[in-house]
Amino acid sequence: APGEMTFARIGLWDDRPYMVIALGESLGLPQEERRALNAQTNPTWPHVHARLRCDFGEFINVFPSNHILAVVGNRVRALTYFCEIAGIDPVVLGPEAKGRITPIWERLQGDPRRSA
Repeated sequence: APGEMTFARIGLWDDRPYMVIALGESLGLPQEERRALNAQTNPTWPHVHARLRCDFGEFINVFPSNHILAVVGNRVRALTYFCEIAGIDPVVLGPEAKGRITPIWERLQGDPRRSA
C-alpha cells in the first residue's frame, strides 16, 4: 500500500558499524507497470516500489548493500537514537539530515580541551 516509510541498512566502514537511514514512500503503481518492473529481476522476489527523499548520488555513495530494510512510517528519529545509544554512526540522508541534533559526545570529539 502506498505511504510513508523509513528505509535503513547497517554497513561497516573501516571496521566501524554505520546505519544509512532515509525517509521515503512506497508507491502504488499500476499493475502492468509493477509486473514489467518486477520482470526485470526475479519476479518471485518480494518487491516494494519506492521513492526516497534523498539525492540519488548521495544514496549510491554511502549505501552499503543491494538490499534494504523498511518500516511503515517515519522512524528516522527512533533509528538515529538507537544508533547513538548502540555506538553505531547514523548516516541520515535527505532533508531529515538537517534535523538531527548532534549528541554531546560527537560535539566534543577532537575538542583540544579534552585529554585522552
